[in-house]
Amino acid sequence: MSSGEGHTVGVSRLHRAATGMSLLVSLTLATASPVASSQSARDRLDALEARTMQLEAVLQGQALGELSSRVDELSAQLRALRGELETQTQEQAALRKQLGELAAELDRRLAAPTSAAPVAAVSVEPATPVAAAPVAASPVAATPVAAGPVAATPVAAGPVAAVPDGPDTLGAVQRYQLAFEALRASDHPKAIVGFEDMIARYPDHALATNARYWLGRSLLLQNEPARAVDAFSGALASGTLDAGRAPDALLKKAQAELQLGRRDAAQATLGELIARYPDGEPARQARALLTP
Repeated sequence: MSSGEGHTVGVSRLHRAATGMSLLVSLTLATASPVASSQSARDRLDALEARTMQLEAVLQGQALGELSSRVDELSAQLRALRGELETQTQEQAALRKQLGELAAELDRRLAAPTSAAPVAAVSVEPATPVAAAPVAASPVAATPVAAGPVAATPVAAGPVAAVPDGPDTLGAVQRYQLAFEALRASDHPKAIVGFEDMIARYPDHALATNARYWLGRSLLLQNEPARAVDAFSGALASGTLDAGRAPDALLKKAQAELQLGRRDAAQATLGELIARYPDGEPARQARALLTP
């Protein structure tokens, strides 16, 4: 082989080697490109997932913080409302206790003069027939049967006129207390006006029945038996007068009826008192009035 031929063969071999190397590099690059692309997408997904988790954690923390703040606010409001309710309950209990004490004290003050009043009233009645006639007409056993007519008497709820004009700036409880204080102070005309005004403005109030009872007591002390009968009838007709005052209301109503000369009505009232409340001081006085 000549030197020229050897040179040509060497060049040919070099060309084939270069071509093979080029193909190998191309193949390597073609294979490596998808792998790199896949790795880059995975990294981006991992980073996005990490950011999403961080954002969720932040949002969850904010929501929990807002929820906790709202719960604290509602708890504070609930505690405040409970405190107000307890305060109002205590005030109402204190008011009921005060009214009960005032009523008991007034009963004690009025007991002596009012218990003596019926006897004087009966003896003052027109001369002779008053003491004997009612009792002789029917014995005590028969009088409870005659208690029926009493149901017709309470038709008049009291001597109260129309509701006063103008807005009320005091309220039912304060008006009742003012009238009651006037009665305690023996200012009977002022007490009468106060109780009548309270009943006219608040006829269905829880204190209206007691107001009618005390109005009747005040009217009796002012020697107005006709209006007292109406007031006591209204208190008894309400059906809400407590058992402690109902017997006395019946007794005072009968005493007023005797002062008016309504002997039959008084007998029926006394009979009802004895039948419904056979024990106690009012029943004892009722039996004394019915004794010939």
